[in-house]
Amino acid sequence: MKLSKAVRLWLAGAAACLALLVSVYALWKPATTAGDLVFLPHAWVVWLDDRGDFRTFVMAGLVAAVPAGWLGTRELDRVRVTGLLVILLALLGMEVGQRWIPTRGFGTADLLYTLAGVAFVEAAIRLVRWTVGAWTERRARCDSLRR
Repeated sequence: MKLSKAVRLWLAGAAACLALLVSVYALWKPATTAGDLVFLPHAWVVWLDDRGDFRTFVMAGLVAAVPAGWLGTRELDRVRVTGLLVILLALLGMEVGQRWIPTRGFGTADLLYTLAGVAFVEAAIRLVRWTVGAWTERRARCDSLRR
């Protein structure tokens, strides 16, 4: 079932809003542990808490992945990139906001991991599209040679 552009835009916007609301809580809560995020399985909490700053990369990637996935078509490239920039700026603003929370820390590593997480999502979408496109072209060439 192919979704219309309007439905894709609505789903991406809803996913981005929900993900950013969860991010505000996760980044601005007093404790740094992922254990406060009740929707995460315990094994994920342990894994994330053992990774230190790298969990910022994971969080940024997950926040960006669902909205970007809904906008993964070529016709929505500009909308997706704009949306990812908005998500990136919001996440960077939340990271900087940690400076004023006494129990939280702020560092350039968090900013770099946030940037890398969002950039990874865009690169992954383009890589998957390129790979699928190349495979489809190759298959079409083989099918035409068989006829």
